[in-house]
Amino acid sequence: MKKMILVSIILAVLFIGVFALGNYIGQTDNAGLFTLTNIMVTAKSTPAGDNMTYKLGGSTYEDYTTEKLSLSQTNNTSDGLFNNFTGSVKKNKLTYSLNFYTGINFSKSDSNISETWTDKGTKDVVKIPFMGKTYNIDKVTFSGTKIQSLELLDSTTVKSYSIGDKIENLIGKNGKEYYAVVTAVSQNDTVKISLYDLNGNTVEKNVAVAINEYFGESSLTTKVKIQNISNTGTTDNPKYTIEIIIGNVVTISEGKEIPNLLSDLSYNLFDIIPNLLGIDGKEYYAIIEGVNADQTGIVVTLYKDVNNPLPDYTQIKEPLNEKLAKDFLKTSIKVTKILNIGSVDYPEWDIQVSTDAPCWKVSGITETNKTTLKSITLVNTCDFTYSFMGN
Repeated sequence: MKKMILVSIILAVLFIGVFALGNYIGQTDNAGLFTLTNIMVTAKSTPAGDNMTYKLGGSTYEDYTTEKLSLSQTNNTSDGLFNNFTGSVKKNKLTYSLNFYTGINFSKSDSNISETWTDKGTKDVVKIPFMGKTYNIDKVTFSGTKIQSLELLDSTTVKSYSIGDKIENLIGKNGKEYYAVVTAVSQNDTVKISLYDLNGNTVEKNVAVAINEYFGESSLTTKVKIQNISNTGTTDNPKYTIEIIIGNVVTISEGKEIPNLLSDLSYNLFDIIPNLLGIDGKEYYAIIEGVNADQTGIVVTLYKDVNNPLPDYTQIKEPLNEKLAKDFLKTSIKVTKILNIGSVDYPEWDIQVSTDAPCWKVSGITETNKTTLKSITLVNTCDFTYSFMGN
């Protein structure tokens, strides 16, 4: 898979990074940092790392984290002045790691942990940086003396609601779609929510949910977590704003691929978009065949057999921000922007695509004393190209 990763970095740091790239990307001092825009990773190398605080069992703790990207190949080119630097990365060559200085010891929340630890609401608030975003650790599963998996909830996907508002596009454990309605807020900072199917039938009614607790856990796979409740009105005439985290859980399990956590990926005409899961359970890939004349959509062809030149579905046309080939694909993929980076007479298309197809695999989870998380390591499973551009 091709991805163009545009990196803005101060020239002095870039100069160092060029020579160090064979072993390590992004060695900076306390003042410098770089951002891989399309991968959504901000990496720092400071002596102690970045400070983080979290709660376990009602008590507050402190730790330090460091995110790193390491590259194990050097087929790169520069323009000679180090103003621009480009290269390509094959799969299994780029490593992302998140390290904790002390480690998060989940037994501080439950000293009798055996197989699982689960976020218990207001007493447990564990937010960690991961791939450029902030996630809540929702659940940890243990096996023997190791951490087998972690379930992370994206805490950056926060939406604000008022009483009477609908919370839409919720997926149930039966695979069906539901919606919820915020019905009331009590004086003790608890919100009441009702859940309905798309026919308007009540599934759960006026369920009380406190801050840092989840709604609909028995019915939904989509996570709905109350982050904050505020009153911007008065005591006599309250006007409540309810901030809710809504999203799906990212499962981190050693040796397993994870959903794409990236921002938009860039493609050109005739590029391949791989790793697409069909509704029939089979794997497909797509080839971008064309761009609409008014640049409002693309034309793609779907294949499921790389050895068979005959396409399975042809000339699928999709507009911007609509799910691509939704009748055929389970993978969510959308074209978000189409740019002509060439000329009118000789167009060169930069087609930005958002997808949840996997491009990373968990290569390691380390722990101490079974219950203390020390690090998470990922390795890329897709090829991409990148460029560093000096200021």
